[in-house]
Amino acid sequence: MEQRVILSGIRPTGILHLGNLLGAMRHFVELAKDPKNFCMYFIANQHAQTTGMDPVSAAEMQKELLGIVLDFMACGLDPNSDNVLLYAQSSIPETSELAWMLSCVATVSELMGMHHFAEKREALKTGSDTASTGLLTYPVLMAADILGPNAHLVPVGADQHEHVELARSLARRFNNRFGVEHFRIPELLEGPGIRVPGLKGQGKMGKSEPKGTLSLHDSPDLIRTKIKKADKRLPDNLSTGEKSIEPRIEDQPGIPEKCRVYLLHALACNSAAEEMEIQFGCRRGTLRCGDCKHMLANRIVDMLTPIQERRRELNAQGGEKLALEILHEHGKRARAIIAPNVQAIKELTGIPTY
Repeated sequence: MEQRVILSGIRPTGILHLGNLLGAMRHFVELAKDPKNFCMYFIANQHAQTTGMDPVSAAEMQKELLGIVLDFMACGLDPNSDNVLLYAQSSIPETSELAWMLSCVATVSELMGMHHFAEKREALKTGSDTASTGLLTYPVLMAADILGPNAHLVPVGADQHEHVELARSLARRFNNRFGVEHFRIPELLEGPGIRVPGLKGQGKMGKSEPKGTLSLHDSPDLIRTKIKKADKRLPDNLSTGEKSIEPRIEDQPGIPEKCRVYLLHALACNSAAEEMEIQFGCRRGTLRCGDCKHMLANRIVDMLTPIQERRRELNAQGGEKLALEILHEHGKRARAIIAPNVQAIKELTGIPTY
């Protein structure tokens, strides 16, 4: 039976945090446990250059690249499994060749209409930078990441669905233009669709809000301090229904759906019964907000402690050297899959390698 090729990537743009774990990494680890899947997970270091290409960013990205490999392993991904590849995007130069060929099929208008370009270009207007060509063509490189290994399924968050649709469109356009079914049309793999709110601010958990983000490496004391100081109000863009309101004051009855502390409980709970206990306590006012935060902190500490212990073990086994070895070996294996496909496309388009 043919294995399903599942492909996804993660950008090395900061230390991994609870949002990465709950929104993607746990899902990736579970997918890799299914022998029907062949999982290709890449670290998108070329994509990261679209928002930072300078000596400082380069040094940070190299360190974060190796850290992501170790964090993936600490979260349960087994690099010795026959159905897992964990590699750097830059290990596959053929992907950049494919991106160029796909860019000759894509149109300027469809790239300029992509939401990621419009949003980031608007954000750059407030600073001294202007949008780069790389930012505009980012979705084409992502399409090449997907189509290079002829992925069956692509698990991504909702904010990346538009990019997968572009990959599907470019694959069809290429196949129709050359009269072949060379590219498989990839399908979106609907995952948990989790958006983890930050402890502060209006956005999801991420490096832009360091005080509102729980790193996978935060100590138990720091986790408890951050959660103790967390805002209760759920960000408007993550709230259900009307504009978010302050959920309650201490022991008054509350509205758990409006509270970011409750939502974090719901994401981190091990069972529906645990979640219902928090929900009922909030609605009835029998669970004080301070006690609710204390319970959440203990829950997060319990979740991250085995990951942190495993990471320390990996560091003792070689750490960054171990990560480099994995990237090197897995990169060679991934390239052996992707390069022949790209070579065939070059032959079709009249630019073979002589």
